[in-house]
Amino acid sequence: MKHLKFALAFLLIGSVVSAQEKADSVNTRNNTVDVYYKMADGSKPTADRDNWDIALENKGFTSSVLINGQKGVQLYSSPYTVEEWANFDSTGYMTWKETINSTESWSSGAFNQDLSGDTDLGWGKYDFTTHSVNGDSIFLIVLADKSVKKIMIDQLAGSVYTFTYADVDGSNEKVVEMKKSDIETQNFGFYSIENDQAVSREPNTADWDLVFTQYLTPIPTGPGQFINYPVAGVKINKGIEVAQRDGIDVMSDDTMSLTWTTNITEIGSDWKSFNGTGYDYAEDRAYFVRLADESMWK
Repeated sequence: MKHLKFALAFLLIGSVVSAQEKADSVNTRNNTVDVYYKMADGSKPTADRDNWDIALENKGFTSSVLINGQKGVQLYSSPYTVEEWANFDSTGYMTWKETINSTESWSSGAFNQDLSGDTDLGWGKYDFTTHSVNGDSIFLIVLADKSVKKIMIDQLAGSVYTFTYADVDGSNEKVVEMKKSDIETQNFGFYSIENDQAVSREPNTADWDLVFTQYLTPIPTGPGQFINYPVAGVKINKGIEVAQRDGIDVMSDDTMSLTWTTNITEIGSDWKSFNGTGYDYAEDRAYFVRLADESMWK
């Protein structure tokens, strides 16, 4: 992946606040850091991009669990249930389905794919009696160093996640608890399986609008064939909407006929294309970002 330094131009429009225009830049340091950007004040805290392997969602009802796919972490759905933990066998795992995080929603991580009903969250099922989510699936996780482990999210109960991981043969087993109260001001709590420790890396939810990052996206390689490829791009925070406008002079502030979406990669990565030596950029394209307070930025 080629190094990118993002050049930015923002304009606050459609607000009772006097228009603010600013030029800025974001440097991801050769794709080693995520940069979280807040439009109102231009703050841009950074976080080590590779210091985590999985992340567990704090707020909401989707109990999303992400993987750090751009780092090289891979996740495979196994045919084993949690009751078969001791008998888990990784033979032939390359034929199992590989899952990645959704590129559309923070609330659909790699552990939350292939849902079978309203109570199914992928890694477990919601219990209406206890209001807990009980794990029912074992996954195989391949870390960036190519070490292989089995992992299951045991439960989310009383705002506490419990998950277990071990070597495939059951050795080096770790049982981890993550309390939502420890991450109550953030979207996710992060954990490094590689280092067996929780990681505090994400700014408070209220302190960022965009994150300049890298993520996996399916790239077609032939009829019905895809490869999960890491791309450098921009994601939006929860509670934010984006509209893409093409074919109109970017200096125009016209917001008529915009189509708004909460797709977290609507800005994404397709505003650029690698031409072999550098990047070509989409012309006559502007993005409009509407924040939770209804302020709108171009």
